[in-house]
Amino acid sequence: MRRRRNEFLVLVDPQSHSGGELLFLMLTLAGLYSFQSMRIQNMPDMEFPMVTIAASLQGATPGQLENDVARKIENALVNIQGKRHISTTLGDGAVSMMVEFELDKAGAGCPG
Repeated sequence: MRRRRNEFLVLVDPQSHSGGELLFLMLTLAGLYSFQSMRIQNMPDMEFPMVTIAASLQGATPGQLENDVARKIENALVNIQGKRHISTTLGDGAVSMMVEFELDKAGAGCPG
């Protein structure tokens, strides 16, 4: 009986690091195997919920477009729920707006 106890102590003897090294090696190999079996994409397919609005007014200056077109559209967008960011670009005779929505609320307040 005494001999078995000594054999067990050899595996967990603090002077001998073989038990800890074996455990470390097993956990490392299990982690490497698990990492290799994971399906990870470098460029995942994600669709950001975004709406683009384009409007034009022939012969209008950017200042006129800002007052007559862009602000009216932005005021109409204020009540839409779940929007994250509105970006407006003005040019000669054209307005371009991009409205980005929260990912977890995609389409919650977006018409269509």
